[in-house]
Amino acid sequence: MVCHQASNNRSAYNELGVTYRTPKLSMDNSNNFALSDISHLLKSLRNTLLKHYMLTSYGFIYGKSLKKII
Repeated sequence: MVCHQASNNRSAYNELGVTYRTPKLSMDNSNNFALSDISHLLKSLRNTLLKHYMLTSYGFIYGKSLKKII
């Protein structure tokens, strides 16, 4: 099962017991995996980095720096 990260999908994940540590769920005697759509994950990462900063082993990465690259 692949879906975007809308609040209704995250709520469904919670009700089904799906977490990033346990993405597997059993339904109708079969194992299924719940995954978020990679394009939406990358978009969320980009938006978060543009609004905030991230500490890496090389130092801080700021949104202002990323805007110049993008």
